[in-house]
Amino acid sequence: MRSLKAILMISILVLYSQASIAAKGGGSGPSPSDYVDVGAPGSQSLGTWAIGDGDQSPVQSLCTASANYSQKNPNPAWSPAPVQEPYSFKVTDLSAAAGYYLYLNGDTTQTGNGRIPVEFDHQDTLQPVGYETLSNDVYDSHYHLGQFSGCSNGNNSDLRMRLISTNLAQAKAGTYTGTFRAGAIGGSSGTVVSTADFTATITIANAVQVSGLSNINIGTWAGGADKIAEGSFCVYSNTAGATYSISISSPNQDASSNFFLVNPGATASIPYGLQFTDNVSASTGTTVGATPISGAGNNSVPGCGGIANAKLIVSILATDMQTAPTDSYSDTITLVVVPQ
Repeated sequence: MRSLKAILMISILVLYSQASIAAKGGGSGPSPSDYVDVGAPGSQSLGTWAIGDGDQSPVQSLCTASANYSQKNPNPAWSPAPVQEPYSFKVTDLSAAAGYYLYLNGDTTQTGNGRIPVEFDHQDTLQPVGYETLSNDVYDSHYHLGQFSGCSNGNNSDLRMRLISTNLAQAKAGTYTGTFRAGAIGGSSGTVVSTADFTATITIANAVQVSGLSNINIGTWAGGADKIAEGSFCVYSNTAGATYSISISSPNQDASSNFFLVNPGATASIPYGLQFTDNVSASTGTTVGATPISGAGNNSVPGCGGIANAKLIVSILATDMQTAPTDSYSDTITLVVVPQ
């Protein structure tokens, strides 16, 4: 009898394993009175996300019921009573992707930064062992004790969706939507399934980023020809066409938007020409003045992958330098870039 008791104790300890749940049905399938309900996850609208908003982690609280209403209590003298049955939980991406994604304009053919990776976590709040990260279309790794219909003890299933800010920052501007299916499997046989579909939406605001700027050192002039120097940098714009406008100004501009280099005491100045181009191979660009200049940059990755796509061209005439006192001259310009 001791050996038999040990075997029975082992059977009780593994009640929540998939094998023991399947065994409860005797291999004959679910009971007609099995009840499983994953609840109804609501559609998630995360509003508009802009650079600096951080990670997004909304949580939905669900009632995941799993019970059998025809089971009898172990003691034959007791009256029949319903029994709570274990369940397991999963989320499936209905786009048939390898993972979870939100897609620009809901277009599931989008790849790269036209889609945003999503992560889903699940936990049973009545058995608080922490969140488990889900894999697409795969039930979580252990069973949870279900509740009766309506979850009289309160919602028992937390579904958390996570969007990482670094992924959001790399996405093109626009509205992203994903369609998903929550699923629960349980009942007395561990084979009864309930599903409910839901959507998740987030809008990425227009954004630009300028990087790779460095000082433009024109060098020393000791007579001779005109001086020309260039400074290249990256403009990232997450708009569909990577378009933007750029305004360039200096505290040393005059009323006609002409630019000047000044000496440290501001007692002398040298006029200079300033041009901008979004083609780093070009030898000339658009003359900078009071009017913003349109350009197109990179919308694949912030920082442009380290490859410059815009530049400033500075030119100083020899005739203007000839008349300037010997000294060092400089100017500070400010770039303001706006997505278009």
